[in-house]
Amino acid sequence: MTSSFDYREVPNGFAHCFRSECSRSQQCLRHMAATHSAAGDSYLTIVNPAQLPEDASTCSFYRKIQKTRVAWGVKHLFDKMTCHQTYSIKQTLISQYGRTHYYRIYRKERYLEVWEQDYIRRLFQRFGIQEEPAYEYYTEVYKW
Repeated sequence: MTSSFDYREVPNGFAHCFRSECSRSQQCLRHMAATHSAAGDSYLTIVNPAQLPEDASTCSFYRKIQKTRVAWGVKHLFDKMTCHQTYSIKQTLISQYGRTHYYRIYRKERYLEVWEQDYIRRLFQRFGIQEEPAYEYYTEVYKW
């Protein structure tokens, strides 16, 4: 899993953990971020080593290395809908996300997380559409 790790995906301010001797370090996203940090990075957010417990199983900073499936692009979301459904759903999405974020999703500059995909699925059902929403493609990203 770590072979496809791209450090540029680490969110700003995400706390890194440099405690290699921890028994859970190989499964911890914070440690993986720390080991992949570039030597040229002047500043990093780190977990205070004095706050790390001796017993790794009780570490509140531990973040399991886990990926989630995200959807990209809503360009073809409205292909099989009536004009009324298209207009209503699009306006609801713009109201939910704001015009800027909606169009960032449309242009595939921002992905839709699992809960957002569920929101759109429920929105479809509310407008009488039983078909699953059609996104352009899916990828997996780390759950930060």
